[in-house]
Amino acid sequence: MSSTLLFTIPLAAATGGATVPITGGSIAAGTAGTAIAASAASSVAITLGDVFTGLSAIAAIGSGFASAASESRAAEIQAQSLENQRRAHEDEARAREQQAVIAEQESVQRAKLIEQQAQQIRDQAKEEEDEFRRRQMSLVGSQRALLGASGAKVGTGVSLLLEDDLTNEISLQAAKIREGGDIEAKRFMDQASFERTLGSNDALAFRTASESVSRSAASSQSLADTVRGTIPSRRSASLLKGFREAFA
Repeated sequence: MSSTLLFTIPLAAATGGATVPITGGSIAAGTAGTAIAASAASSVAITLGDVFTGLSAIAAIGSGFASAASESRAAEIQAQSLENQRRAHEDEARAREQQAVIAEQESVQRAKLIEQQAQQIRDQAKEEEDEFRRRQMSLVGSQRALLGASGAKVGTGVSLLLEDDLTNEISLQAAKIREGGDIEAKRFMDQASFERTLGSNDALAFRTASESVSRSAASSQSLADTVRGTIPSRRSASLLKGFREAFA
């Protein structure tokens, strides 16, 4: 008969949940020993299965965490890419706006230079007109003096008619000089107006492109925000999948 209890083995099937003492390093003979051996073998087999099941569950849960982290990184990379696109669009929009400003400024400068040329043409025509009148009226005065020296009556009869004809011709030629200057100046003014219109059209095209690119920038940022907003749900889905696989 043994005197020391070393360990016990659960006998779920053989003893209805009771334990059988094993003493002195030996098992009692008979049917009880056989039942104990069978129960011990059964207990060991179940324990190993539980271990393997637990390890599989841990692996599945770990895989879920890894998948969640991977999903988060992928979403963040996608969001950053979209934000980079947004910044590129914003830079392009600013460049387009600057081009619009430059186009307007340059067209205004060209138009002003052309308008100055037009004014110079008018001024020159006016000077030529005035100079022509002075020269011609000086000739009329000299002719009148010659007629007076010759004894003819100045301002009467034939001399008056001749003087009137000459004065009218002088006025006609002077008007042609002025008209020629106005025509030439108008051509320059039309060119100046065209330059202003051209600059406005170019600026409008650049600003339209800038607005379009700005809308693209806003769209990229909106998509980036949306992608970041899906990170929690992606992480939860990956974790849930891992837990489901662990306890399937």
